[in-house]
Amino acid sequence: MIILIGTKTHLIQEGQIKDVDCPKCSGNNSLTYRIYSKYVHLTMIPLFPVGKIFESECSNCNVDLDYEDFSENDKHKIINQKEIKNTETPFWTYSGIALAIGFLMYGINYYIENNHLIEERIKTPISGDVYNLKLDTGYYSTIRIDKISNDSIYTTQNDYQTNLPFDVDEIDIPENYTESKAIYSKKEILDLYEKDIISSIKRNK
Repeated sequence: MIILIGTKTHLIQEGQIKDVDCPKCSGNNSLTYRIYSKYVHLTMIPLFPVGKIFESECSNCNVDLDYEDFSENDKHKIINQKEIKNTETPFWTYSGIALAIGFLMYGINYYIENNHLIEERIKTPISGDVYNLKLDTGYYSTIRIDKISNDSIYTTQNDYQTNLPFDVDEIDIPENYTESKAIYSKKEILDLYEKDIISSIKRNK
């Protein structure tokens, strides 16, 4: 996917300027204006506005005029005209910010809920739980709980490892758990979690 960032404009207001003479031909009541909202976009998604652009045209001499073409007195008249003064930036030009805030809030909420879920599962292990591990070698793998007896947790180590934590789901298949067995106490499992060696727990029930 190609990501493009840039700026675009959108017409938000147009009409006629009152009581202002054309600085080129001095024609009165013959000026029309257009106001554009300028905004930054990311692959066509509006992120945030960066200002407004004012353009006008004299219907008498057909000259295009920018805001800077007018005298200071006429500039004051222009910006204080009711229709121009009340021109608002469209809310949708802030949609990128709204989306970013929404994703951020979702991410924070997911992180908190996921941590609570892991804490509950680490304290109440059951057969079939799969722990995602960060190994001392810097690689990632999984262990599966086979059974629990009193304070002992019997596990089988996954035969495979990955370079990235996001890839552990690909190796978490039944045929990858064979002969590498290990027994932990519940306290040892809690210690592994507190040391961030256990990063997540998958439970099918």
